Amino acid sequence: MESTNFDLTQLPPGACAELVKKAFGVIGPFLTRYHIKKITAAENQAKLESVKTDIEASEMRAASTRRQEVESVLHEQKIAKIVQLAKPEIKEDAKPEDMEDEWLSRFFNECRHVSDPEMQTLWARILAGEANAPGSYSKRTVNFVSELSKKEAQLFTKLCGFCVLLAPDRDEPLVLSYRNSVYTSQVEYKDLMHLDNIGLIDFSPSGFSIRDVTPKEFRLYYFGKPIHVDIPKHINDFQTGMVRLTQIGRELQRIAGAQPVDGFLTYLTKKLKGYRLTILNSNRSEIQFIDYEDLE
Repeated sequence: MESTNFDLTQLPPGACAELVKKAFGVIGPFLTRYHIKKITAAENQAKLESVKTDIEASEMRAASTRRQEVESVLHEQKIAKIVQLAKPEIKEDAKPEDMEDEWLSRFFNECRHVSDPEMQTLWARILAGEANAPGSYSKRTVNFVSELSKKEAQLFTKLCGFCVLLAPDRDEPLVLSYRNSVYTSQVEYKDLMHLDNIGLIDFSPSGFSIRDVTPKEFRLYYFGKPIHVDIPKHINDFQTGMVRLTQIGRELQRIAGAQPVDGFLTYLTKKLKGYRLTILNSNRSEIQFIDYEDLE
């Protein structure tokens, strides 16, 4: 196991140093008298084996104490790793000193159990995001992520590959179908239902829309690439598909690490070209677009 050494007297100036100082000040109750650098993988294994021996010898109290010491050190190492991963993401103008102690306490109390590298990266992004803009991530979101599985996190990241910038600071997945292959290559109907059930999205085959859209001509952006939309004057609503993010989903979407989905920009451009009236087909599996002139 890799050991990590944080010497607070040698930290570089700036926001990163402030975050580390504040973080380790808050998590003090979780740390033991054992310094991280003194614990190696061999020592951890020896302690665990010693615990087993003690248990077998009926020295339950001593074994329990030693096990707790080892667990405390392992927790400390996981926390230190997450702080280390967060440091490169912290901006120069960040103000980690403004982070709430209660928020940090809850954050470190939850993340100290995380050992998977991908999930540690997710926790590090939350920590850095909160340091950059205190208040960005609610305590409810921290609690939610503590129950989020790696598979669920990966599934949500895939869905975020369909996110389109609808308005400043508002990205939403434009899911116009749950059967079209451009979507099913990433997420299926059961996946959307599951993400809805756990509270990351609202999923409705009847669709969502933005009402009373003005101006009628605007651009959407898919990973920085523009999509021109021109809504006819007599149409007031803009159909945004079957999925919208919850508040927790919006907070996590920013750090999901999604990548563009092959073929989706072409698919979406064709769907929205010269904006057409949207209706739902009879089996409610896809939002269809028809030329409004055809209805006259």
